[in-house]
Amino acid sequence: MASKVTLSQALGTDGSDYGHRQKIATHYQVSATNKSRLKYCIFFHYLLFFVMLAKLSADILDHLDIFILEIEELQIPQDVWTYLTIGKSENIHLWQGLPYGVLWYAFILLASQVHCFSLYFSWNLLVAWRTRGAKRMD
Repeated sequence: MASKVTLSQALGTDGSDYGHRQKIATHYQVSATNKSRLKYCIFFHYLLFFVMLAKLSADILDHLDIFILEIEELQIPQDVWTYLTIGKSENIHLWQGLPYGVLWYAFILLASQVHCFSLYFSWNLLVAWRTRGAKRMD
């Protein structure tokens, strides 16, 4: 199949000598990879936003003078330190057998990681686009 010559090819070649030119520039590779990763981070940002909105809906509904008992009973404890140091779960709010305050701090840690990764991928995209612009100017 490679020996078939068409009018768009130079005489004496089968077209396979262009294989060395099929290389993608590194800034395009970096850009594509980081765009994909940033899309996932933005998706997780939205997901975490809706989880936070569900938790804060009690305060939002209070400001609108709407009262729903099930939402109002969800309280986040102020002091998780006793569970972490002593390990006893007495007088601590539990959800599915886990301390509610520890879950809240785990959520904050997860949200911070997603945010930091988003900033990192965005920075990599900016650097890749700047190097592309700098090469174009030369």
